[in-house]
Amino acid sequence: MYKDYNINLNSGFVIDVEFEVENQNECNIGIGYESGQILFEANLKEYMEFEVEPEIKYYIEQTVYNNEIISIDGWGFTTSVIDMQKIDSVPVELSVINEDGQQETIMLKRKYRADVNENFGLEKSKKEFGFEVKWKNTQKNKGIYTVVLKGGKTSEKFIVECNKLVDQAREENRKYENFFDMLKNRDEELFIDDWHYLVNFGWKKYCDRIKKRFQDTEEVYNVWRKKYIPNARKLKKQRAEKLDYEPCISIIVPTYKTPEKFLKEMIDSVRNQSYENWELCIGDGSVTEDTVKNVVESYQKKDKRIKMLCLSENLGIAGNTNAALSIATGDYIALLDHDDILAPDALYEVVKWMNEHYKDETDVIYTDEDKVSFDLKDYFEPHFKSDYNLDLIRSNNYICHLFVARKSIVDQVGGFRKEYDGSQDYDFILRCIEQSKHVEHVPKVLYHWRCHPGSTAANQESKMYCYEAGKRAIEDHLKRRGEDGCQVVMTEHLGFYHVIYPIREHKKVSIIIPNKDQKEILERCIESVIQKTDYKNYEIIIVENNSTTNEIFEYYKTIEQRENIRVVIWKDKFNYSAINNFGVKYANGEYLLFLNNDIEVIRENWLSEMLANVQRKEVGIVGAKLLYPDNMVQHAGVIIGMGGIAGHPLSRHPADDCGYFARGIIQQNLNAVTAACMLTKKEVYEKVKGFEEKLAVAFNDIDLCLKVRKAGYLIVYDPEALLYHHESISRGKEDTLEKRNRFEGEVDYMAKKWKDVLEKGDEYYNPNLSLLSGNFELKKESEMQ
Repeated sequence: MYKDYNINLNSGFVIDVEFEVENQNECNIGIGYESGQILFEANLKEYMEFEVEPEIKYYIEQTVYNNEIISIDGWGFTTSVIDMQKIDSVPVELSVINEDGQQETIMLKRKYRADVNENFGLEKSKKEFGFEVKWKNTQKNKGIYTVVLKGGKTSEKFIVECNKLVDQAREENRKYENFFDMLKNRDEELFIDDWHYLVNFGWKKYCDRIKKRFQDTEEVYNVWRKKYIPNARKLKKQRAEKLDYEPCISIIVPTYKTPEKFLKEMIDSVRNQSYENWELCIGDGSVTEDTVKNVVESYQKKDKRIKMLCLSENLGIAGNTNAALSIATGDYIALLDHDDILAPDALYEVVKWMNEHYKDETDVIYTDEDKVSFDLKDYFEPHFKSDYNLDLIRSNNYICHLFVARKSIVDQVGGFRKEYDGSQDYDFILRCIEQSKHVEHVPKVLYHWRCHPGSTAANQESKMYCYEAGKRAIEDHLKRRGEDGCQVVMTEHLGFYHVIYPIREHKKVSIIIPNKDQKEILERCIESVIQKTDYKNYEIIIVENNSTTNEIFEYYKTIEQRENIRVVIWKDKFNYSAINNFGVKYANGEYLLFLNNDIEVIRENWLSEMLANVQRKEVGIVGAKLLYPDNMVQHAGVIIGMGGIAGHPLSRHPADDCGYFARGIIQQNLNAVTAACMLTKKEVYEKVKGFEEKLAVAFNDIDLCLKVRKAGYLIVYDPEALLYHHESISRGKEDTLEKRNRFEGEVDYMAKKWKDVLEKGDEYYNPNLSLLSGNFELKKESEMQ
C-alpha cells in the first residue's frame, strides 16, 4: 500500500495492553521518538465506551421496492456489559408490522459483516450481524410498515412508506458511473452518518467504507456483465457462422400453471438463440388451467420447433419432465426451468465448446449461471464454477444450470425419478455423469435463474423436502459407484452435504514432523495428536534438524520412551523437501502424513477423515482445513496461479464462513493443498519420487501435488479435518537477501517446470475470477488482457 514511500518492511506494529476495566482512566497511549518528541498521545478512555444498559446499534444501508417486494439491507446488534467486564453482543431480532398491526411474513437472511465487527471491536465474534429482510407489499403501494429491531428488552423502530419508495425507485436503481457521481447523490441522512463515521474512525476506515459501498458485489457484477454480454452484431455473426458439428439440442421444460409473463419470457429466450438447431419440448401438467396451452399454441403458429405434450393429470416435476423428454428427437438434451431464462448465446457457446474439444464425443456439458430479479433487470450472485469436480458434486449440486447431456445417455439412465422431486435434477445429473466419459464446462454465464419468494433460488427454507431428496440422491450415487458404507450428512447450510467415507483398512499411518528447537511448540503438537486422535494405528517420526537447546534433547529422550515415537537426525542445513524425504526412509506405515511442528489438533476425527478419503483408489493426497489461533482461516486449499504460482483462497476469513458458494466448508477436489498437514499413500509418494529437493522451502508441497495430479490421482480438500496452524514459528521470515534470492529462484523453478499448468489455469477455480485475490472476486479488467 505504501510502496512509494520506501518504508522499511518492519515498520508495522501491534500493541496489546492488559488492564483492569475499572482503571481505564489511568491507561494512556503514546507514540513518539527516543528523543522524547511525542507524535501522538491519548487516554484510553477516549477509545472505549462501556454501556451498562443494553443498547441496540444498527444501520439501514438500503431500502428497495421492486415489483411488490420490499427489501431492506443493513446490520444491527445488541451490546451490553456484564459486571463492567464481559461484553456480550448478539444479532438483533427483526419483525415487520403493517398498518393493521399484523405481523408480516418475512424472509430473513443473516450475513457475516467483517467491517461491522472490526469497527465495533468485535473481530473475534463469529456472529452474523448483517441482515437482508424481504416481504411482499400487501397494501397496494400505499402501505406504511413498522420495522422492529429487538434485543432483549430493548427495541428500535423505523418506518417504511411504500409510496415514497415507488416514487424514488427509478433514482434508487440507477447505476453510478463514478465515485463523485455517487457522492453527489448521497441523501442527507446517509451524509450525516458518513460524517459521524469519519469523525469516529478516521479517513482510512472511512475511505475503505466508501470503497466497499461503491464496489458493492452486485453492482460490480452488473457493470462487469455488460462488458461481456454479446451485442446484436455479435449475435448476428454467431447466427451466420457455420460450425463443423451442429447437433440438434432438445430443450426440456416441465410446466404447471406457469404465470403467463414468466412463460413468454422463457420461450422468447429460446427463440432468441443465436444457434438455431434446437427444439423446445414442453410437458404441461396444468390440466384444468389453459394459460400454458394457449400461450404455447400461439408460439407454435410462429415456430415449428416448439412442441408440447398436454397431460391428463399433473405428474409432478419428474413426471412432467419425462413427458417433455418423450417428444424430444435431438442429439442432446438441455434442461430449462419454466420460469428461467437462457442467455441469447447459450446454445451457441455450448456447441462451439463441443467443436473445440470433443465434438460428438462430449457426453455432458454445463455452464456458469447467475440469478435474475422478477423483472429481469437485476442480475446477481453469479456462480463461476469449477470444471468437473467429483467431490464437489458429491457435496452440492454445483453443476445445476445450464446442463446438457447426450440423448443416448439420457435414454440409458432412464430420465427423471419421481421419488427425487425437489432434487430430481441433482439425481439426474449424477446418473448422467456416471455414464459419461467427457464432462465439459463452459466458463461463461449462460443461464439466468429467476429469483422469486416461492423459488429455492430466493428462499432456501421454502422447500425443505428438496434437500432431503438431495441427500438420498448422493447416497444412491455412492452405492452405484461401489462406495458402500458411506454416510451422507446434511450440513447446517441447506443444500450442502458431507460424505463420510468408511475406513476400509486400519493400516499404519507414519506422521513425519520436522523440528528444530521449539520444545514447547513441538510438545503442544505431539500432545494434541496423542490426546485428540481417534484413529490409533499411527507412528510419529520426528526429524531433528540442528537444534541447539538442551531442553529439546531432554524432551526427545522423554517422548522416545513411547513405543510409537522415534527421533531421527538430519545433520545437513534446513531443506524442507530433503528433511521429509529423509524421514520417509524410516516410515513403516503404508500412509504418510506430513505435519508441521506448529500444528495443533482441534477435531478428534481429523485423521480418520483424511485416511478414509486417501484410501479411495482415485485419491492420491488429502489436505485439511487449518486455522490461525484466532479462528480465522489459514488454509482452505490452494489455487494454482493465485498470487503468481499458488495461493490460499479465503485466507483470514472466519472459520465458519461459507466462502464463495460454500467452497470454504465443503469437501472438494483441488490441484494442491499445503504440506503443513498432508496425507498421501506411500506408494503414490514413491511413484512421483517424493518432494523436489531443489525446492528447499517454498512450493515443494505444490510441486508434489502437481506431480500427483499429473500421475492421474485426485487431491481432496476435507474441511472436516480441522486443526490449528501456528504458521512459520520455527522457520522464520523471508527477511534477508539470501532468503529472498532463494525464494525468487524457487518461483522461477516453478514457473518454468509448470509453465503449461500455469498458462492453462486452475481447472478447479474459474478463469473469470481474480488471481490477485483469494476471495473469489471478479477478475479485474487489467487481468483480462
